[in-house]
Amino acid sequence: MPNVTPFFETELDYKITFDTGTSQMVRLRQSKLISAFSVPVVGTVTGIELDPDQWVLNATGPIMRNTALVNIGNEEPALASVSAFPNPCRDYLELADLSEPVEALVIDGVGRQVLRQEVSPAASQLHTRPLASGLYHLLLTSSTGEQKRLRFVRE
Repeated sequence: MPNVTPFFETELDYKITFDTGTSQMVRLRQSKLISAFSVPVVGTVTGIELDPDQWVLNATGPIMRNTALVNIGNEEPALASVSAFPNPCRDYLELADLSEPVEALVIDGVGRQVLRQEVSPAASQLHTRPLASGLYHLLLTSSTGEQKRLRFVRE
């Protein structure tokens, strides 16, 4: 819909599947609205899948405006300066510059919620001892719906 949404130049992944059951991943730069590519392959191609790992937003349905994401005036969002340390961590993750209570959700590498904890300026430690070693995503949500995303490693 070029009249509504302008073209966005980006790289996209394509998964090429062969009759042998194997596949090959290629990344191609989309630099024009309509592009043609020639990719050398060995074997018979049985399928091509665009963005197999779902990196590009591709949901259908209405687009909703989230007013919590709008920064009005020069007011800095309350969670903008929040940081987490030490990173990597072991037993806890300290949330610095926390000005209000938040709900902390910890999500593992496959998208599962593995920990939920209320954190406040007075008790600003997220208890990470029960987590396995690995990379995690931390989603902080304030009472007004403002959100901040961080990443951390649990040793």
